[in-house]
Amino acid sequence: RAGRKLNPLQVALVRKGAMLLAPGGRMVYSTCSMDPIENEAVVAEILRTCEFLTLVDTEIDEKCPGLVSREGMSTWSQLSPKSGEEGTFSDRDGAELLSPEETEIAGALPLCRRIWGDENDSGGFFVAAFKHIGDGEVATALMPTSEMAERPVSQPPPPTKNHELPTTSDVLESISEEWGVDYEKMFTRGSKVYTISNEIHDWFWAGERMLRRGGRLPGCHWHPFQVVQAGLPTWELRKGILQRPTSKGMHITGAKLSRRVHEIESSLLTEILQKGGPEKEDAAESISSIGDETSGGVVLRF
Repeated sequence: RAGRKLNPLQVALVRKGAMLLAPGGRMVYSTCSMDPIENEAVVAEILRTCEFLTLVDTEIDEKCPGLVSREGMSTWSQLSPKSGEEGTFSDRDGAELLSPEETEIAGALPLCRRIWGDENDSGGFFVAAFKHIGDGEVATALMPTSEMAERPVSQPPPPTKNHELPTTSDVLESISEEWGVDYEKMFTRGSKVYTISNEIHDWFWAGERMLRRGGRLPGCHWHPFQVVQAGLPTWELRKGILQRPTSKGMHITGAKLSRRVHEIESSLLTEILQKGGPEKEDAAESISSIGDETSGGVVLRF
């Protein structure tokens, strides 16, 4: 009975994950329960309602050699919600199980894997692996018709000073002109400019997202995520004006710089570490390539 209560929630969670899956993507559903109502029954319902998903090999034998696992169940006993009497998967579905769709689903369930605790001296687990087989379509394009109804578009709350926001075009142009770095996906908060990955930008910032009660939000904001920090601080600002690259991000930024970068001898590096290096006025004599770059930051290599 506990499994029957959990089943709708588990189906909803797996379906939500399926909606986020890209074509060709792989999703794993795993529980620490051995109840088929929480396991194979959930998998069967997902295969019925998400036509873009197929069940595939979990690859447990290859990835976890020595782990004993068994095939998933295609029939199981369950309590009738009214009488409390036991029935089977076949009894429940009746004639529907004879349809090609239901027969195909029942035949696929052995691809799931059951890991029994007494066979591995461990806890018990259930594992199923799905694959998005859509050809170029996103999952939402293959949602059942009932779920394709237009959902209301809400507006996110306004950002605060604690949010990272897209870096202004003026700062991006300064980075490009002064340091020779191509435009990247950069965000600013306070005196720091953060470089973020394409994945964070596209999934957590730019993409439209669904709300818990069926609404949706447009992209280009962080809500409802509570983002503490996204990306790596790579540039410093002072009163909104670009100053220099940060030392924290130099292992990433350094390889991309094509201006204000100068090669020095190891002896000068030693002097800089011990005494602080030459004054700005004397820098041009010690570093011939520095020219008139006596203001602002520079990067020295040896």
